[in-house]
Amino acid sequence: MFKSNKSKLSLHYKSDLFGSAASTLCMVHCIATPFIFMANTVHVSCGSTGPVWWHSLDFIFLMIGLIAIRKTQQSSSSQWIPNIMYINWTLLALFIFNEKLSFIPLPAMILYLLAGSLATLHIYNINYYSCHDTKCYIHHT
Repeated sequence: MFKSNKSKLSLHYKSDLFGSAASTLCMVHCIATPFIFMANTVHVSCGSTGPVWWHSLDFIFLMIGLIAIRKTQQSSSSQWIPNIMYINWTLLALFIFNEKLSFIPLPAMILYLLAGSLATLHIYNINYYSCHDTKCYIHHT
């Protein structure tokens, strides 16, 4: 009985840490992109193109984020946090697809806010929603 509850808490904690790290790395990736491409143009005249692996990181972070949200949903005592995470993730995915296909010019700050809010939601979920014994409850401080 204790082992099952401990593993549920561990899964809850790890999925939120994983999601928070993925969201933060996504933000770092997005912030670093312009600087890397500026440095790249000094050496090679390639314009706004870059390595395929660098551009594919967007989609890798999206998939990692979706997996982390799914695991958080399975282990969270909150109904609203995973729902907000899914909405946030959907908006982030739409923003990235829009950026790749150049439909509507949007400020990059939106991407940073979406990725940052996902990381914040995962950290909030770690701090205030957890499972102990056979019950999950909200921590009040």
